[in-house]
Amino acid sequence: MKRIFFVRHGESQANVMRIFTRSPEGYPLTERGVEQAKRTGVLFLPLWNTAFFSSNIVRAVQTAEIIAEPHGKPVVQLEDFAELDTGCLEGRKNSEETDGYYQHVLQQWIEGNQSIAFRGGEDHKAVVTRAKRGIEEVLKESDEHTAVVISHGGIMTMAIPFLCDNINEDLFYSESKNRFVDNCAVSEVEANHNNGMLSLKLVSWGGVDHLPGDLKLALYRQARL
Repeated sequence: MKRIFFVRHGESQANVMRIFTRSPEGYPLTERGVEQAKRTGVLFLPLWNTAFFSSNIVRAVQTAEIIAEPHGKPVVQLEDFAELDTGCLEGRKNSEETDGYYQHVLQQWIEGNQSIAFRGGEDHKAVVTRAKRGIEEVLKESDEHTAVVISHGGIMTMAIPFLCDNINEDLFYSESKNRFVDNCAVSEVEANHNNGMLSLKLVSWGGVDHLPGDLKLALYRQARL
């Protein structure tokens, strides 16, 4: 059994600008995002037998490098953990129209319509398949007991619960808070790979108790509360 901690990246310029994007090169962490990553790194200091992974997108890579630095470990980039390919939404700002379409597609996925895709983007089956492939790569690439994977809110929310044997999707998504994870929120999964079969158990979801109050919520969310 391996413990895998999935961490959403720290606040990025794309978050502040409210832009849908999975561009690998653009939108690095803000100063606030760097601080979130540093505080999250403290959470993992006691776990020295740990391997570190991230998506290939700069905001995730930067977060992972900050968290891994005290351990002297490299960060392995896996494209399978990249953010959702939202197709026609790429590069567009969040608005009532774009967010409405985004949430509509996610709701279709939650209701089991795996073949529904973002226009010009990917469907749910593709999302879950690549997330599973990424987890299998983590299990194959590292001998350590624990792995930390820095990824993105969309793919974490729309893939991990669907892969865990102990989750009923209808109940899980009945709580609206489970549709969103904050920057540097941490989720824990127990993973087993026996006889070619991957088995996952969700232990915790979207924890931000390691962050002080001023770093817990995205700034635009704070403004709404």
